[in-house]
Amino acid sequence: MSPMTTVSASGPGFLALSVESGRDAPDVRDAVRVMGGDAVVRNVDGVVVVRADVPDPPARPDGTVVDLLSLAPRRHEQALDVDMVARLFGRPGGPDTREILPPFAAAVSHPKYGLTVAADPLGYRQVYHRSGDGWAAVSTSARALATCGPSGADRRALGTQALMGWQVGLHTPFEAVRKLPPGASLTLRGGAAQLEPAPPADRSGRPGLDRAVADAAAVLRAHVHAVIEDHPDLILQLTGGQDSRILLGAIAPARRKGLEVMTLASPGNPDADIAAALARRFGMIHRTVDLDGLRDVDPEEAHDLATAAAVRLDCSANPIALASVSWAEAQLDRRPRLAGLGGEFARGFYYLGPYRAAPVTRARVRRLAEWRMFTNESVPDEVLDPRFASRARSDTIDLLSDTFAGYGSSWFEATDEFYLMERMHRWSGVLASTTALDRITINPMLDDRFLAVARSLHPRDKQNSLFLSRLSCFLDEELSSIPLDGRPAPRVFAYPDLANRARLAASTAQKIAGKARQRLARAGRPAAGTSALTPKIAEYYRGSGDALAGVRELGFFRSEWIDDVIRGRATPDPASAAMLVNLEVLTSALRPG
Repeated sequence: MSPMTTVSASGPGFLALSVESGRDAPDVRDAVRVMGGDAVVRNVDGVVVVRADVPDPPARPDGTVVDLLSLAPRRHEQALDVDMVARLFGRPGGPDTREILPPFAAAVSHPKYGLTVAADPLGYRQVYHRSGDGWAAVSTSARALATCGPSGADRRALGTQALMGWQVGLHTPFEAVRKLPPGASLTLRGGAAQLEPAPPADRSGRPGLDRAVADAAAVLRAHVHAVIEDHPDLILQLTGGQDSRILLGAIAPARRKGLEVMTLASPGNPDADIAAALARRFGMIHRTVDLDGLRDVDPEEAHDLATAAAVRLDCSANPIALASVSWAEAQLDRRPRLAGLGGEFARGFYYLGPYRAAPVTRARVRRLAEWRMFTNESVPDEVLDPRFASRARSDTIDLLSDTFAGYGSSWFEATDEFYLMERMHRWSGVLASTTALDRITINPMLDDRFLAVARSLHPRDKQNSLFLSRLSCFLDEELSSIPLDGRPAPRVFAYPDLANRARLAASTAQKIAGKARQRLARAGRPAAGTSALTPKIAEYYRGSGDALAGVRELGFFRSEWIDDVIRGRATPDPASAAMLVNLEVLTSALRPG
């Protein structure tokens, strides 16, 4: 292959392949096909690099080439340029990304030392790797790596996804393809891959609630101020929830006037009304992106939107949910976004009942999984092959038990770590990675200093949103007196006097009752937009049954149920439809040519 050539591909992405001297290289044409777009291929000292739909970076004076795999990298309040990233990779002992804001990943290639790729400390920017006989590769696309050699579907990983809607650990839907661990780096050279684990995280003691609130507020104010200075045209994603309310509170009142905020509106959700009221109150410009128009999408377009989303997700999360959001966001420009997400880590998302010292046990993991994890996006057992469904449940409980055991002996703290290092890492991060090369999205709540404060708190200080509500009040008392979406105002959570405790108890009881009804009815809560698109995708399959031929061969779904879908006798629920789309795209990627 010549040092640089251009080939045809279909979407933004990156792949690097190193081959041992004298060995035949895997054919990357199929990898380029599934990545998409106009791809530039360069070959430097045995490392083939493919960049699709992204300008190829120039070599620096020392011969190194820096490929940024996410836009606008930041270290705390500081925006990083390419030279700063190169110096980060040039440190003795390898890259140290502990202070880099997610999502981030970059690859630095050197004529003498090979190519090294590293990601942020949460592994939020999804990067994958694979090794074969005499070759090794790394990519932003698990699908592309799956085509680099014989591969198949990872049945255990897909069993977990059928229950949870997303992947756990470093697994992917593709055999032999694994995700780069959080904060780790991987170097390709001479046809081999050397994986270096993340540097150990610094764990501080417990500072106490008041100190934690002040420290977290200082981090958010400084970070938000710097982001607005760097991107004066940014848009704040504002909902009726607590995380975006906290970010708004971190913006100085004088800077709110004229700030543009946007809200994704879906039927029955109060977010848009709450955000509009906040915008009027503080003189902000509010824009609503409405999902109602999805009802007018025809079946073929619905299917095209969903399969395109599955491609971007590497078949690892709900493509119909992403398709709905992507359709709505096509109405917006690509200005930088300020977003709040992940506050659940700081409010005990998986806590049930008052805090008590309790160890991690398999029984507790099973109860939590059945109560909270196997609900919203779980494919119903009755549409799955019975053997696959039974094996998926036992394998997933085993995987979750091993994962929780790795987070220490304290049950409540282990649930927090699971939320951050699994759900944020492998669900939220997968979604964020789909736009990592398209749009700048900055979330100061993923700043390592903010996460360190949240990690240092005792579970009692997180439970019932105590810490986040105190933080909200510390940042802005006025904002904190306004009710949230279906919940009391943050001030009620922050200072639970006798009257407030009664209101909180009623709110908590309502949530528990709703979750119990959902579990008894075995009905998930579909993501925004999926209820509108799912029947249209089912209609597409009724007219194009051949699209599910590869899915049928996998044997995950009951063959007679697939027949019922094709013949119009059954309409899949949103979780089943999402799995059908993912498996359709997966089997297509594994077919040569």
